[in-house]
Order: sequence, then C-alpha cells, then structure tokens
Amino acid sequence: MTSVNSPLPLWEHWAQFTPDKIAIKNGAHAMTWRELCEHIQSLSQCLVEQELAPGDVVCLVGRAEQSLVLRYLACLAHGVIPVLLSDQSKSQLIAKFDTLYRTDEPANVWGNCQWDELTAQRNELELYRIERSDDDFSMADSQQRVPLR
Repeated sequence: MTSVNSPLPLWEHWAQFTPDKIAIKNGAHAMTWRELCEHIQSLSQCLVEQELAPGDVVCLVGRAEQSLVLRYLACLAHGVIPVLLSDQSKSQLIAKFDTLYRTDEPANVWGNCQWDELTAQRNELELYRIERSDDDFSMADSQQRVPLR
C-alpha cells in the first residue's frame, strides 16, 4: 500500500487509489474522490486565469459550507494563501484588507460580500479583484472577475 505521506495533496492521493468512493456527502448530493479532484482542479484553474501567483493572498468570504471548503482546497492546490473571512460590514473588511494587503495592492476576494446593492448581487463563486485606491468599494472594478464553475 502506498504511504499517505506522499507529496500529493490528500484529495489527489485518494482520487488515484479510490476514485469512485465517496469523498464528500452534502445532503442528497455526493461527490467521489475523482469528482472532488476534478472540481478542485477546475477552481484552481480559475485562480490561474485571474493571474494569481503562489504566495498571493485570497480572502475567502462565506459560511462554513462545502463551497468554502472547495475554494480553500483550490487555493492550497495553487499555492495562494487563503484567508477565511465571514461576511461582515464594509468597514470591518477594509480594516482586514489594510492588514492583509499593501495600500497600492488590490484585494482578491472570492465569495459573496453583501455591503451594498452591487455586492449583494455577486455570486459566491466569483473571484473579485477590488482596487483599493478607491475608498468606495461599490465602484470597485467589477469587470475584473472570473466566474467559477
């Protein structure tokens, strides 16, 4: 038997050796190890398309749900640093961004922030690059997003 201490992420290890066994079950929906690995690879590819590099910081906004876990694993697979944040007020998020990013650096947010009408319409599986030179996040560059599958 192959050691679990392989250099592969655990989900890839289990996808190789038990691809058709259930990895995650969420209510009536179940995902095999193969499906989980493919889904994480797809989400990770979206980080590549958004030109995020290993070591970049991505704020994952959301509840402790399956979609958050999958986004977290995609960040780990791509080498970006995931920061878990609950949805909170605009001022609280700005304070966190000030800690996580340089002033001239955009905030990378993957999830659903609901601090105004614009952000309330965002899909929790879309990645947003918020230019922080503007203090008005409602005018954030919403064109800079990649819908995730």
